[in-house]
Amino acid sequence: MNLYHRLLECYLYLHQNSKQTSAASIKGLSMMGPEDKIVKEINSFIERYDSKVDKHYVLFLFQIYNYSDGVQGCCERLDLKQELLSYYI
Repeated sequence: MNLYHRLLECYLYLHQNSKQTSAASIKGLSMMGPEDKIVKEINSFIERYDSKVDKHYVLFLFQIYNYSDGVQGCCERLDLKQELLSYYI
Protein backbone atom coordinates (compact mmCIF):
# COMPACT_ATOMS: atom_id res chain seq x y z
CA MET A 1 0.00 0.00 0.00
CA ASN A 2 1.21 3.44 -0.86
CA LEU A 3 2.47 5.56 2.04
CA TYR A 4 0.52 8.57 0.78
CA HIS A 5 -2.72 6.59 0.84
CA ARG A 6 -2.04 5.51 4.40
CA LEU A 7 -1.35 9.07 5.52
CA LEU A 8 -4.56 10.29 3.91
CA GLU A 9 -6.44 7.49 5.65
CA CYS A 10 -5.01 8.67 8.99
CA TYR A 11 -6.22 12.22 8.30
CA LEU A 12 -9.67 10.92 7.40
CA TYR A 13 -9.78 8.78 10.54
CA LEU A 14 -8.90 11.82 12.65
CA HIS A 15 -11.55 13.86 10.87
CA GLN A 16 -14.20 11.21 11.50
CA ASN A 17 -13.29 10.98 15.19
CA SER A 18 -13.26 14.76 15.62
CA LYS A 19 -16.75 14.97 14.08
CA GLN A 20 -18.04 12.38 16.55
CA THR A 21 -16.37 14.16 19.46
CA SER A 22 -17.69 17.57 18.46
CA ALA A 23 -21.21 16.19 18.07
CA ALA A 24 -21.07 14.82 21.59
CA SER A 25 -19.69 18.04 23.10
CA ILE A 26 -21.61 21.15 24.09
CA LYS A 27 -23.44 22.71 21.17
CA GLY A 28 -23.36 26.44 20.61
CA LEU A 29 -19.61 26.89 20.76
CA SER A 30 -18.43 27.94 17.32
CA MET A 31 -14.71 28.38 17.41
CA MET A 32 -12.20 26.88 15.05
CA GLY A 33 -11.42 23.50 16.44
CA PRO A 34 -9.36 20.51 15.48
CA GLU A 35 -11.95 19.45 12.89
CA ASP A 36 -11.34 22.60 10.81
CA LYS A 37 -7.60 22.12 11.06
CA ILE A 38 -7.88 18.52 9.87
CA VAL A 39 -10.04 19.59 6.90
CA LYS A 40 -7.36 22.10 5.90
CA GLU A 41 -4.70 19.40 6.23
CA ILE A 42 -6.70 17.01 4.02
CA ASN A 43 -7.23 19.68 1.37
CA SER A 44 -3.57 20.72 1.32
CA PHE A 45 -2.53 17.05 1.20
CA ILE A 46 -4.70 16.46 -1.88
CA GLU A 47 -3.32 19.54 -3.62
CA ARG A 48 0.29 18.73 -2.75
CA TYR A 49 0.33 15.01 -3.60
CA ASP A 50 -2.29 14.88 -6.35
CA SER A 51 0.12 13.31 -8.84
CA LYS A 52 1.42 10.70 -6.37
CA VAL A 53 -1.86 9.10 -5.28
CA ASP A 54 -4.30 6.84 -7.07
CA LYS A 55 -7.36 9.05 -7.46
CA HIS A 56 -9.76 6.13 -7.60
CA TYR A 57 -8.44 4.77 -4.32
CA VAL A 58 -8.66 8.25 -2.79
CA LEU A 59 -12.30 8.41 -3.90
CA PHE A 60 -12.84 5.02 -2.26
CA LEU A 61 -11.33 6.32 1.02
CA PHE A 62 -13.47 9.46 0.91
CA GLN A 63 -16.60 7.35 0.47
CA ILE A 64 -15.67 4.99 3.32
CA TYR A 65 -15.03 7.84 5.74
CA ASN A 66 -18.09 9.85 4.57
CA TYR A 67 -16.03 12.88 3.58
CA SER A 68 -18.47 14.48 1.15
CA ASP A 69 -16.26 17.44 0.18
CA GLY A 70 -13.55 15.01 -0.85
CA VAL A 71 -15.98 12.84 -2.81
CA GLN A 72 -17.22 15.89 -4.67
CA GLY A 73 -13.74 17.16 -5.48
CA CYS A 74 -12.49 13.74 -6.53
CA CYS A 75 -15.45 13.11 -8.82
CA GLU A 76 -14.95 16.50 -10.44
CA ARG A 77 -11.24 15.82 -11.04
CA LEU A 78 -11.98 12.39 -12.49
CA ASP A 79 -14.99 13.66 -14.48
CA LEU A 80 -17.32 11.12 -12.85
CA LYS A 81 -20.60 12.98 -13.03
CA GLN A 82 -22.70 9.82 -12.73
CA GLU A 83 -20.85 8.74 -9.57
CA LEU A 84 -21.37 12.17 -8.07
CA LEU A 85 -25.10 12.04 -8.77
CA SER A 86 -25.46 8.55 -7.33
CA TYR A 87 -23.56 9.60 -4.19
CA TYR A 88 -26.06 12.35 -3.43
CA ILE A 89 -29.18 10.37 -4.36
